[in-house]
Amino acid sequence: MQRELSDAMKQKIRAEYEAVGGSPDKPLQSNYFLNIMIIIAVLALLTSLLGN
Repeated sequence: MQRELSDAMKQKIRAEYEAVGGSPDKPLQSNYFLNIMIIIAVLALLTSLLGN
């Protein structure tokens, strides 16, 4: 069952999206959270390889 979002919730989501760099006319270029996780994984791998 799919429910429609209220206008207030749509405005809140749109404001949050624009606050993190989104534009109302185009989607985000990349997933910032995913990029941060990849960087942390690479740093952890390098640390484990160089730390021994």
